[in-house]
Amino acid sequence: MHNCFEGCTKLAAATLKCNYNPAVLYKDEEGNEVKAFKDVFKGCTSLKNNSVKVPSAQVAAYKAGAGTMGANKDWFAAE
Repeated sequence: MHNCFEGCTKLAAATLKCNYNPAVLYKDEEGNEVKAFKDVFKGCTSLKNNSVKVPSAQVAAYKAGAGTMGANKDWFAAE
């Protein structure tokens, strides 16, 4: 999902059926860890509170990973 919706300024809502994945996929040229969900929602300026639905058991994980995803933690809500 790395960069999946990055820059999608018209994306107003999304439903994710998967668990949040905090795994490191690789290291970039500078040695920085690139995580599986890095920048998934970066630049998605039309998303609002509760507009990204995720599995109810995963809401806390998605909120905790919001910074990695370029998201606001309040965007996530239970499906």
